Amino acid sequence: TTLFRSLWKITTPDLGNSSPIVWEDKIFITSATSKGASRTVHCFSSKDGAKIWSTPIPESIPETSVLGKNGYASSTPVTDGERVIVFLGSSGLVCLDFAGKIQWQYNNLNIKTTHGTGSSPVIHGDLVLFFHDQNQSDSICIALDKKTGKEVWKQKRDKGMTWCTPVVIKVGDHDEVIFAGSGTVRGYDPATGNELWKLQGPTSEVVPTIVVGSELAYSASGRNGPTIAFR
Repeated sequence: TTLFRSLWKITTPDLGNSSPIVWEDKIFITSATSKGASRTVHCFSSKDGAKIWSTPIPESIPETSVLGKNGYASSTPVTDGERVIVFLGSSGLVCLDFAGKIQWQYNNLNIKTTHGTGSSPVIHGDLVLFFHDQNQSDSICIALDKKTGKEVWKQKRDKGMTWCTPVVIKVGDHDEVIFAGSGTVRGYDPATGNELWKLQGPTSEVVPTIVVGSELAYSASGRNGPTIAFR
């Protein structure tokens, strides 16, 4: 029998539902105060849990209709080994370097959806892809330059409620971004945002992220909706 013992344990500041991510000896995670007035990105050592840095994000007016069990730091960060990119609701998409210095902030977003946010950004090549359907404001479907934060493309999506994250897959000789929400599963060209195909099926409230297997992908709605398998 293998016995496990705790190597270290720390208490992170404030609250958050985001998952930690790890790059070499660094752990990145986000947190926010209970009402969302203050949000922070943290970096800890994976060796002993020591705090390397904590960077507060410039404050903005907190979004409304956020459930207490969700909160204001629910999206998981993403990194390419040089920069960490996070989505923090009304504070927008923020890029930090590995020293904790803010490189850019994109907050040209009107965040207004029931229960709060949950979708996480994805890095694909030089792009940051971010999709988030909303039922009280325009849904979000954008790509930013990961180095500058400038908008590369923006596409319209129907209103809905999603807390899932887009997935990039290899299809033959090209890549596609797939995303479930607003009653459909859709595939997009990551370079342009142009829609490539769509399947009817999911509800307008999609919680789980699409899971990709060797031949099929699986989309579960999450609230009284079907699970779809597609090639």
